[in-house]
Amino acid sequence: MKISLNFGGFYESWHDDICERATAWAVGAIDPDTGEIDGEALYSKNIDWWSVHTEYAQRWLDLFNDETCARLEFVRVNSPRFYNFESDAIIAECSRSDLLALLKHTRWLGIRDNVRERMRDVTQSRSGYIAFYSYGDLFKSENRDIFAQGVCDAIIEHENDAGGYGFIVEDFSLSFDPEMEVAA
Repeated sequence: MKISLNFGGFYESWHDDICERATAWAVGAIDPDTGEIDGEALYSKNIDWWSVHTEYAQRWLDLFNDETCARLEFVRVNSPRFYNFESDAIIAECSRSDLLALLKHTRWLGIRDNVRERMRDVTQSRSGYIAFYSYGDLFKSENRDIFAQGVCDAIIEHENDAGGYGFIVEDFSLSFDPEMEVAA
């Protein structure tokens, strides 16, 4: 089943800052003494930002998998056309054994009640929001993807609340091909 991981996206986020800094280092558009990015030098290069974001998202998913003992498989990054309603998300393939590993991780974190509360919240209609599923519907096999996504959201939210930044690929670096002037 495919699920959407709401990792925080790239629009004005820590993840975007890390990608920009790694790319600036790769293309030599950063002052090594001050750490300041030379925006003009950086954006004058032919950088495939989609590839940079995809590489970062794959490494983010690796970090998530290491932390949760799951083996979610990267499919793609889903970027919205406009960022006013949603942000970038990682689309991943999630097996039944992955879901069991994620549930085990929620037990280890002590957030099973948070997962239940999240599931109740998304299944209750309120002003401006109409729920498409009942709480019981989430536990049906045909809706396992929605349930898995909720579990992942609860884990990510917990990590963000616990440490302030959640899952961040701190050692992200890129290589640069000077002939093609492309970071890859």
